[in-house]
Amino acid sequence: LITTPGICLANTSYLRDFFKTNNVPVHLETGVCQILDDGVACVTYSNGDKVVVNYNESSYVFEGYEIPAKDYIIVR
Repeated sequence: LITTPGICLANTSYLRDFFKTNNVPVHLETGVCQILDDGVACVTYSNGDKVVVNYNESSYVFEGYEIPAKDYIIVR
């Protein structure tokens, strides 16, 4: 997966497959999709939940939460 400025990672089949495989709740109404850093994406849903995906080989800290390499967190 190559991050490209202006491309929302939520529209990639990789992210949809990742969510399906890991039973991540997916809502149809998203508010914001951001690239936080190289290899890190955040999707904010209409209910305020955030899913932050770390595609990197090293951990990433988001709002005080450490996301392990190749993993994700859900912030409610």
